[in-house]
Amino acid sequence: MKQWKEKIIRYAVRNRKSPEENRRRVGKSLSLLAVILFAVFLVNFAVIIGTGKKFGKDLVQEAKKVHQTTKTIPAKRGTIYDRNGTPIAEDATSYNIYAVIDKTYKSATGKILYVEDSQFNKVAEIFHKYLDMEESYVKEQLSQPALKQVSFGTKGNGITYANMMAIKNDLKTAGVEGVDFTTSPNRSYPNGQFASSFIGLAQLHENEDAT
Repeated sequence: MKQWKEKIIRYAVRNRKSPEENRRRVGKSLSLLAVILFAVFLVNFAVIIGTGKKFGKDLVQEAKKVHQTTKTIPAKRGTIYDRNGTPIAEDATSYNIYAVIDKTYKSATGKILYVEDSQFNKVAEIFHKYLDMEESYVKEQLSQPALKQVSFGTKGNGITYANMMAIKNDLKTAGVEGVDFTTSPNRSYPNGQFASSFIGLAQLHENEDAT
């Protein structure tokens, strides 16, 4: 053991470098490491630029998921005015009514979020009052088996904001759950549906030749 220790000491003494040589060796090692790291970076950069992929993932698609979104923007037809500046046709939002009748539809706390059988008559009365629906038709729709939600035909679509709010208030007062609305773009004609009578026909004005 003593011999091995002496051999190690002699080897260390024999190969001992001066501080200047040690600094030079460390400098060379760091320079070599920097070159290797830079080469690895260049190779990875070239692979990404050339293929758009890394570790089996499409980086282009991943970037699109982060920076790009798809959104449907409803078209706007704009407002039409008469010569006095009064709007005679303009964009508006209408409401479509539906009812949830799925008896398993409840909140996390167990609150019922569907129209209960005992509330069918009240819902029918409210719909008849504001939407001019036959009460028997409303109750028939609410009683359909094997459905989770139902709509109410043409009279249940194109509802104005005022009617929608009135229906909501009456349903809330009656404690009815499960009736809600979806929105859809619509056209509003403040002077009635016969807007063409007010818009008129646009034609070029021709000057008469006086000669």
